Amino acid sequence: MKKLIVASFAFMLASFVPASADKGINIGVSAHTGLYYGDAKETIGSAPKDREDALAVMSYGSIYIEKIFGDRFRVGLDFVPMGFESETAEDSKVDKLTSGNSTVTNKVQVDFEDMTTIYAAVNVTENMYVKGGFVTVDAITNENLGTGGSYGNAEIEGTVLAVGYNKELDNGFFFRAEGGHQSFDAVTLNDSTNSKKIEVTDINGVVGTISLGRSF
Repeated sequence: MKKLIVASFAFMLASFVPASADKGINIGVSAHTGLYYGDAKETIGSAPKDREDALAVMSYGSIYIEKIFGDRFRVGLDFVPMGFESETAEDSKVDKLTSGNSTVTNKVQVDFEDMTTIYAAVNVTENMYVKGGFVTVDAITNENLGTGGSYGNAEIEGTVLAVGYNKELDNGFFFRAEGGHQSFDAVTLNDSTNSKKIEVTDINGVVGTISLGRSF
């Protein structure tokens, strides 16, 4: 899905650039800090077992490119080139799936990689704008399960809505401050050795962004 989204954006950009060459391109870098919330439920077979929710603060940088149409509209692609990590969750419990009902320790940590956002933004005043788009991120699970199993990886998709302030600087440079909300679809991770699975829902984030860019 991510490759399809990026390819569609590239095709759209290539189609419009020759017809709108005088309208300009923006490129830049952004720094993001987000507060994220998620709710996870572990299920064994058809019976819910454990449920937990968590808050996490994550900071990361990105690069972006935009195509400008007219005086108020632009479309863009934002990409996070480096991964960022969750904290490690650890618990000990009785493994009732084995005959000995032994106590095992489970550790799970998740890396988030290749976060990509396709968006459109419209200026509502000379400096204020609103933005909406689609975001995808790869969730890479790193686990050490006492049962010997493992959870698969997943691509998580979601939407982003934001409002921001754009200030033009000298020599074609500009500065932006933005606040936004990200909402991701639910995802299910299955244990490779038994009927256990983890369902993560209500994944939401409130993100503040500072950007610097240049128009060409």
